[in-house]
Amino acid sequence: IQGEPIQLMSIHSSKGLEFDYVILLGAEEEILPHKKSFLQEHFEEERRLFYVASTRAKKTLFMTQCLEKFFQGKKIYPIRTRFLKNLDQYFSAHKYSLFSSKEEQANTTQNYLQDLINSI
Repeated sequence: IQGEPIQLMSIHSSKGLEFDYVILLGAEEEILPHKKSFLQEHFEEERRLFYVASTRAKKTLFMTQCLEKFFQGKKIYPIRTRFLKNLDQYFSAHKYSLFSSKEEQANTTQNYLQDLINSI
């Protein structure tokens, strides 16, 4: 939005805050969840962080993923975060890939997030 300041912060520091628009960069494996989160308790914390990030937006949430990037001199092709795969499965299972209204989208998203909370 023109004229409004942009705030750059970690997911941790966004807890308890809300913004009209949120852009989550790096929604890909080895970033979210982090590649060092191979232990179950760390993985569950990553899932909670994804929940926090995805609920900070009041109006619109954007998530990005690189199609390709260079890492340590090699071209790599990142994989979407498994959390987005879970989201895809949820919407497919509930036949909400297209929404007839903002309310329907909001309700479906809220149901998904509640299911995510319940699985933690």
